Amino acid sequence: MNNGLYYFSDNVRVLKESKGFLIIRKGVWNYEDLIISIEDSYINELSKVFNSLSSNEGIDLIQIKNDRVKNIVKELINSGFVHLNEFRKNNRFLNYLYLGQYLDSVPQENPYLLISDDSSLINVLETTAKSFDLKYEFLSQENLEFLKTPVFLNKLDLINYSKSLDHFRSKFMQFEGVILLLGNLNPFLLRNINRILIGLNKPIFFGTIDGPFMLITCLEPKRTACIECYEQRIIARMTDHVLYHRFNKEYEKHKRDSKLVSLGDFLSPAYYHIAYILVGDAFTFFQVKTSKLMGRALHIYVPFFEFQNQDVLRISSCPACGYLSTYKSRCLNIETQKLVSTLISNSN
Repeated sequence: MNNGLYYFSDNVRVLKESKGFLIIRKGVWNYEDLIISIEDSYINELSKVFNSLSSNEGIDLIQIKNDRVKNIVKELINSGFVHLNEFRKNNRFLNYLYLGQYLDSVPQENPYLLISDDSSLINVLETTAKSFDLKYEFLSQENLEFLKTPVFLNKLDLINYSKSLDHFRSKFMQFEGVILLLGNLNPFLLRNINRILIGLNKPIFFGTIDGPFMLITCLEPKRTACIECYEQRIIARMTDHVLYHRFNKEYEKHKRDSKLVSLGDFLSPAYYHIAYILVGDAFTFFQVKTSKLMGRALHIYVPFFEFQNQDVLRISSCPACGYLSTYKSRCLNIETQKLVSTLISNSN
């Protein structure tokens, strides 16, 4: 654990004690409760520690003498109920940024790379970026079409694979991050961009509509899970939902009429909602190097405008960033080297 003063998160409150148990709640509407069993032997020290965590004085773990109380606080830290003072300050400043209640802002040094597969959505992104006075560039149509193919998903031609990957990483290096708004979910495009960004440690602000669901997330490889973790853990589960198939079947005859497109703009409130969330998060990111959706996903079920917010957890077997995948690849490489060495020695 880091040394320093710890505090309860701003969305945490301690509920009343009940029959040897203490309930700590995190969240407002979609809350999470942590039930702690307490004993008379350390209840007084626990009360003092909780008072310090709730006040402006905070508490250092070194100050906690009772091991049981210290373990309880460590569990609260691991569960996200308690944070260091630095995290609390950054989060409050992020709140001020998000609500527009700030005195000054950091100038943007590097532009964002805007990517979309629809000309109308490009206009939506551009309009939104201009409203935030964001510096940006668009990915060329040629590069977009190239990334829609499984170019970085096959390493059989390792030389061309490495050259292409280095080429795109050198292009993406100059950007603060990527803002990706898709009209059609393309797995190859998602995975290719993910492989590029993993080597650069750049954030991606991703949004799309798939069936009845609006999907919005912000991920930074190595710091959070990656896009392929998100795809496997969440998108795959949503597309298997009974409401997803029912919606698609019911609305398959309702297609966008080209006559409803005015001046190239996509007349879809849902996409404008997504664009403003993505660009707003990108705005806060270059200010404080984090955002409200960093490592999290916001999903909206459009028919009833039902919201869900959840953490995007890393998958150990993810082919892009997973530890097991890397380990297996490394083992396979070692075994191949042994085989080649054996063949060479036998030939001599």
